[in-house]
Amino acid sequence: MTGGVRMGWRALGQSRLVRGSLIILFVCGLVLLGQGAAYAVPDGPDGPTGPDGPGGSSSVTVNLDGLTEKPGTSITLILTLTLLSLAPAILLTCTSFTKILVVLSLTRNA
Repeated sequence: MTGGVRMGWRALGQSRLVRGSLIILFVCGLVLLGQGAAYAVPDGPDGPTGPDGPGGSSSVTVNLDGLTEKPGTSITLILTLTLLSLAPAILLTCTSFTKILVVLSLTRNA
C-alpha cells in the first residue's frame, strides 16, 4: 500500500514539473513573439525641421565690440573679495610659515 502512495506522490510531482515547464515555455514564447511589435516604425508626424535664417544666407556674424573695455564694478568687487578670502590660504601654502608654527608649537610642548 505504501508503494502505491509513493507512486502517486511521484506522479503528482512529475505532473507539477511538466505543468511548470509548459507554463515557462508559454511565457517565453509570448515574450519572443511580442518583441516584433517593439521594432515597428512609429506612425506620426515628421520630426522637427531646422530654423530658416533671415534672408536665406548661411553666414554667421559675431560682434566683438566692447570686448576690451574695463570690467564692471560688480565683477571687480567679486574678484577682490575672492582674492581677499583666498589670500590667507595661499600665504600658508606657499611659504614656510606653517612649518615654523609646527616647530615652535613642538618646542613649546617639549
